[in-house]
Amino acid sequence: MVSTLPETSDSARHAILRCLSSGHFPVLSGRPLSGGLASGRLIGGNLTCLAHLLCTDSEPPWGNAILLLEEHNEAPYRIDRMLTQLLQAGRLERLTGIAIGQICSEDSPDLINSLLKDRFKSLTFPVLTGLPVGHRPDNFPLLLGSEYILDCDAGLLLPA
Repeated sequence: MVSTLPETSDSARHAILRCLSSGHFPVLSGRPLSGGLASGRLIGGNLTCLAHLLCTDSEPPWGNAILLLEEHNEAPYRIDRMLTQLLQAGRLERLTGIAIGQICSEDSPDLINSLLKDRFKSLTFPVLTGLPVGHRPDNFPLLLGSEYILDCDAGLLLPA
């Protein structure tokens, strides 16, 4: 985000400049919540916005996609409610994988990780957490709408 650029690390700033000048987006590493390999168009962004877009003309096309999620300053019960809404609406079953950036909450990261594990335990595709994207000073660029590969065995999200 432009507002956090002064606090951004040199590596994230370099990645932003590289994608702006050459169109090359970085390979990002995270922590696997489940293993496996997936590919698809990267959709998503902020969890609250996605939950509010359900059943509107602006809802993203979920089929054969990798869903990117991030959230800032939401209580765990609200995160749980929004994830449950996406699950019960049948949207997550259309995906090939989920990539999770920063889920920032005033509560402990362990509580958020436990919540994510519980909500996603029924899914049969790869889920990767802890990606350096979202509302954080060290925010790496991604290109929504383009093809990505989610390799949870290696802990990577990479452009196809």
